[in-house]
Amino acid sequence: MPEPLRYPLKKLEQFDDYLFIEVLDYQPPGFGLQSSSSFALNTSDQTYANNAGKVLESVILPMPDNIQDMNGANWGKSEMGPINANFMSAISQGIREPNKIDEIAKDSLKKTIDTLNSGTGQNAITMGIAAAILNRARGEQLGGVLERGLGITFNQNVELVFNSVELRQGFTFNFNMFPRSKKESDQIKKIIRTFKKYSSARKGLDSGNAQGLFLKAPSVFRIKYMSGNKKHPFLHKFKICSLNNMGVNYTGGNTYATYADATPVNLIMSLMFKELTPIYYEDYLTTSENGSDDGIGVGY
Repeated sequence: MPEPLRYPLKKLEQFDDYLFIEVLDYQPPGFGLQSSSSFALNTSDQTYANNAGKVLESVILPMPDNIQDMNGANWGKSEMGPINANFMSAISQGIREPNKIDEIAKDSLKKTIDTLNSGTGQNAITMGIAAAILNRARGEQLGGVLERGLGITFNQNVELVFNSVELRQGFTFNFNMFPRSKKESDQIKKIIRTFKKYSSARKGLDSGNAQGLFLKAPSVFRIKYMSGNKKHPFLHKFKICSLNNMGVNYTGGNTYATYADATPVNLIMSLMFKELTPIYYEDYLTTSENGSDDGIGVGY
């Protein structure tokens, strides 16, 4: 593995905290299943498990300000009217008990008819028939009939239900850099160039007639909060990330100022990473050889 680039240029002590970023060649997950008995597709979690993957470059940076993470899931409103719910229940029961399907269908239909024959049900039917006749005669849709006429509406059994997982919001880090020597200036230039280079797509895949037909994905990044030579014992972990945005402000003090060799006096480098895969419950169940958590107090 190449020697890490670093800012600032100083020897790390046992209790120093820092951000460690490794650049990895992107490996697409493909379409393989995790096992012969599973429908779960392979993901970058499996591809880069246990620190796998060739490290192209590595960078050591100071701990950024405003460290935070946010986990979540996508929940949305679900509606199902009472009649539909009744028939859905009957169909589900019929699938489980096919020998009773005639009995189940009769019970479901009888329940619906009994409901419609009730006082409120009859009033609703009457109001609905009147609205249908008027709609037909006028050639337009008349809405809000039950609400306006009877002060009722169908119970839609509204409930918040789980829809899907969500990728975490991107992690944005800002690094305020002050080159204090020619050597440190060279390191900063190499760091900036590294992030710019590896966050860019590649076009030189083929030669001849196929040249320019495809683009290869940029590299990906493995990020760790470190304390000395160990993972930070409290802060959250990252899954493999893409570098979605990378920017440099060469006038960090809002004034153009350089040293004699034209190196800016103050630069601000901004990196915005986004994880390739969502966080799942099982990600918090990872154990190390001693049977305890793998050293990160809060997990992902």
